[in-house]
Amino acid sequence: MGAYINGFYAFSPVSTNDRAGILYVATILSLVFSVLTLLVRWHIQRRTFGLDFWVIVAATVVALGQYAAIFVGLDNYALGKAVSLMTKTDQLSAARSVIASIDLFLISNALTKCSVIFFMKRLFSTDNRTAKLLCNSLLGLVGVWVLASILGLSISCSASTKFALEHRCEGQITRWSVVATFDSLFEIAIFLLSIILVVPLQMTTEIKLSVVFAFSFRLIVAVFAIIHVYYVSEWSSASDPGIASVYSLLWQQIELGYALMAATIPTLRSFIRGYEKAMGWESSYYIRNTASRTANSTYQLSTMHKSRHEEERGEAGGAVFGLQRMETCDREPLRPDRPNYKAQIYGPGLDNVSENVPRRTKSGSSGSSQEPIIRKDVEIQVSSEAAH
Repeated sequence: MGAYINGFYAFSPVSTNDRAGILYVATILSLVFSVLTLLVRWHIQRRTFGLDFWVIVAATVVALGQYAAIFVGLDNYALGKAVSLMTKTDQLSAARSVIASIDLFLISNALTKCSVIFFMKRLFSTDNRTAKLLCNSLLGLVGVWVLASILGLSISCSASTKFALEHRCEGQITRWSVVATFDSLFEIAIFLLSIILVVPLQMTTEIKLSVVFAFSFRLIVAVFAIIHVYYVSEWSSASDPGIASVYSLLWQQIELGYALMAATIPTLRSFIRGYEKAMGWESSYYIRNTASRTANSTYQLSTMHKSRHEEERGEAGGAVFGLQRMETCDREPLRPDRPNYKAQIYGPGLDNVSENVPRRTKSGSSGSSQEPIIRKDVEIQVSSEAAH
């Protein structure tokens, strides 16, 4: 495979009849950047791994299969070379590698979209049913799209037609145009959804623009999808499909690698830090559930009784309204969840007052909730004295 050119060893020399080296470089770079991006995502979300993280992990694993299919075709079946340099067996095997890479590309690309949608769902749909409904609907449409795309590109198109000089698979341009159109529309929909969900929020315009800008990077995936379809059309009509397939697969690697990276960009803290502060999250979105830090610490709180002054005023005919702290055993001081409120009335002749006094009951506890909730405990004491 390799050769010495002007005294330098070239692993895969690029020539008129051999463009495999171009595809090697694109595939290796896409692979490296995808893995590095996943490591960055792991570092960002290492405290709590949400569903959006596991989906992008699945997308990267599927992408590795796509890269492997390309490497197998390049190493063993003369993929990237002119058809004249391929045997019939090589053409058939290379075509199978290409079909496998295309199917895995579609699945991985769809999973990157799902990862972004799951992230948006966690970010915006805490108490917003509309946001949750829109995200779930978009997830369902993406799932239908990827299944329909795989079937649409495979029906009546066997491996023997991929590199055939005659009687190639018909309708490939139309099929890929439909696939790329929906691919681009989904990216636009994700961007528009971020605008729809951010605009109603009570925060500064600067923070809103920062959040929307983070999701705007996905729009470049739509651009790559259009370029990819253009080179698919060149492949379908080229006199040498072996060489023309290189550029189609090249843009496939570019689109997939960028889609994996763009799925991580909105999770960077530089984009969502202002959003977190505006929503009242004291720490990062990813580390709000740190129960492991309090597993080994216990703080005992004592009972709060009436003061001597209150007791004297109660005996004198006065009345004291207040909150009484009960004995509790929290794992962390000032823990915001499991709030308890108890109102008590002190004083003679106030048997029927409690009926007219509004009571503060136990609010909805977060329990094991994974969503950020803002809580504020307020203690109010109201006292009255009998007129003399």
